[in-house]
Amino acid sequence: MLWLTHRARIESLNRRTMKSRHPLIAVLFALLLPTASISVAMASSESAPVSTPAALATVIQNAASTNTLTPTVRTQVLKIDVRDPMGSSGLPLALAQHCFTAADRSTLRNPKPCIFGNPHSSVTVVLFGSSAVDQWMPALKIAATRLNIRVATFQYEGCYTPFVTGLSHDCTTFHQNLPRAISALHPTVVMAVAAADATGELGDARYMSGMQRAFEAVIALSPNARRVLWGTSPRLNAPVPSCLIMRPRAIKTCGLTYSVNSTTPHSYGQILRRDVTTAQQANATLVPVSSWFCTATFCPAVIGGNVVYVDFLHVSASYSRFLSTMVTTQLRALVTPVVTTTSTTLP
Repeated sequence: MLWLTHRARIESLNRRTMKSRHPLIAVLFALLLPTASISVAMASSESAPVSTPAALATVIQNAASTNTLTPTVRTQVLKIDVRDPMGSSGLPLALAQHCFTAADRSTLRNPKPCIFGNPHSSVTVVLFGSSAVDQWMPALKIAATRLNIRVATFQYEGCYTPFVTGLSHDCTTFHQNLPRAISALHPTVVMAVAAADATGELGDARYMSGMQRAFEAVIALSPNARRVLWGTSPRLNAPVPSCLIMRPRAIKTCGLTYSVNSTTPHSYGQILRRDVTTAQQANATLVPVSSWFCTATFCPAVIGGNVVYVDFLHVSASYSRFLSTMVTTQLRALVTPVVTTTSTTLP
């Protein structure tokens, strides 16, 4: 199961410090790429955040027709440590605050949030769930500062967001204590992160009922908070960094082709429909994020000069920051007083 893979990553992290991590082994890639194409310098050339949904749609459309890996993007790929890809996602932000629950089992009974933005703000947005929370932290950090609000995240690597039975003892303990920890923050908005891994072979029905239980448990102690389901980002068929290196002139094969009408279990189209149903059943507002990653049929592996994924599932810190204006806009809408609690989908 995927949570076991995540757990192994955390155990590996516990054995290492946050001191220097070697980038992706350049010698190995030198065997795979033409020598002249490898840049020795690792200078950062991150794209500025995209400004509007229309601009993002154009960038993604252009990315969907691009089939060659540029030297700039290749440099980004070389920075990703295949032994610890989450180090190139939002995980370092959590480790810096010592709030990453799976890295400190003592926090299971008293989950400690990561805090971004104004810690004294009267407006608090909470995002909780699995390792999918990590990938949004770079964008949330920027959004919280721009809006001068407090954003708190609770994440447990390898622990599913839905409150279901049959999970590990540590995961169940985390779920049992999470509502109290969230309530202590007096949240304005409570967001559960959705993820493509769902509950593995156990199916969407269990996922949806487990997510409803999660919202009910949290809202029982935070009755005035707005419920939000933060939508699912794509899950690709293979680790993106390896694919890009192996296929530098065919990078479209590293992306994901999908159909919104697909009935194939665990397909992205089915997962997107699952998110809609989950939000409706939980009486939550859905923030769909597929348009931040995909056209109507294809999700590129590289967008706007950014490697989108650090593995097959988790979003890179650079692409998260690229989406920071989109995230800021959504948070601004969510913290605006609403007239009704009826489930809606934000534009």
